[in-house]
Amino acid sequence: MPQITRAVGIIIPSERQLLPTEKLFYQFIRDFFAVLDQFQN
Repeated sequence: MPQITRAVGIIIPSERQLLPTEKLFYQFIRDFFAVLDQFQN
């Protein structure tokens, strides 16, 4: 199985509120990589 390294960096601007769609997207990315990490361990 190929080794997948986490090469996704997300910059979240702190000076403004995130839109609901942006929050969903960031949450999805975090969950996605959490699942990937589980499969690798």
